[in-house]
Amino acid sequence: MNIKIIALTALLFFAAFAKAQKCKKNLLISFYNVENLFDTIHNPHKLDVEFTPQGRKHWTSKRYNDKIEKVSRVIASYDPHKLPDITGLCEIENRSVVEDLIKTKNLKKGKYRIVHYESPDIRGIDNALIYRKKKMKLIFSHAYHVRMKDNKRFKTRDIIYAKFYVKKAKDTLHVLVNHWPSRRGGELKSRPKRAAAARVARHIVDSLINTGTNPKIFIMGDLNDEPVNYAVEKVLRAYNPDTVFGDTSLLNLCYRTKLKHSGSYYYWRTQEWDMIDNMIVTGNFFTAQKGLILKDKDVKLFKPDWLLYTNKKGVKSPARTYGRYYYGGYSDHLSIYTRIYFKCKKKK
Repeated sequence: MNIKIIALTALLFFAAFAKAQKCKKNLLISFYNVENLFDTIHNPHKLDVEFTPQGRKHWTSKRYNDKIEKVSRVIASYDPHKLPDITGLCEIENRSVVEDLIKTKNLKKGKYRIVHYESPDIRGIDNALIYRKKKMKLIFSHAYHVRMKDNKRFKTRDIIYAKFYVKKAKDTLHVLVNHWPSRRGGELKSRPKRAAAARVARHIVDSLINTGTNPKIFIMGDLNDEPVNYAVEKVLRAYNPDTVFGDTSLLNLCYRTKLKHSGSYYYWRTQEWDMIDNMIVTGNFFTAQKGLILKDKDVKLFKPDWLLYTNKKGVKSPARTYGRYYYGGYSDHLSIYTRIYFKCKKKK
């Protein structure tokens, strides 16, 4: 069958599905690179001296508490009527800072629980995940190490995997939180490191698919790569959601944002927005008739004016905490979010 005919058939299916279904409930899912959320206490096993009162960043309790409040404000502001049900975090130092975060006035009503593992990253930054226990039950979690065969000294952030049972949806959700290696040294030179992380993520995905349970998998993270880059598209094999796909295909919800030349990170050297924070899902979120269902093929960028800094040339970028100096902002990344729906009924 001609590819154009298949694509048209899929388009008509989704249009009919959207008209035939009415979804009342949803999970609000977000991801946020919080830019070096360190406590002020030196850990002798980590390179965190700069984030102490005596360090070069003069990281004091006052600055730390201000950062906690600002990060919590962002997470609480996606929807004025509800808090996120799941939020993936990266660049947090330890479990303690996440505990401080969920105790803030902005987030304490969510009664969040934490999934966190100490990773081998030399700076001591980890990934974490917070979720609302009222909405879902954590069945299992694990931290997957990322290694390189030809570089035994290589250390980076673990990939966090969490399996949830979403009570009211009567469905299971598999979540992966990532923070892939940076582009330090250049995109090409550092590419093998991100490819190593992508292979681990792909291994987790394949292991879940091979169970034969048609798992609904949700991947999020700062991949330090855009949807069109090698590690994402060729190694992880996450594609444009507007193409033909199957239940087990990985679809990148940030693809459209990239094509619009927008993004979550403003790179000052090129003066361009890069879409390096990604959300990737299996195709069965779109083909499902019940349980957890996705209706939007792209994510939302959280970009209110109060979260942005405007320079002397009038260019806006994320209001960051640090650059050459202490700026007292939120993060050097914007956060992203989407909704997964359930309780869908056929319209009469």
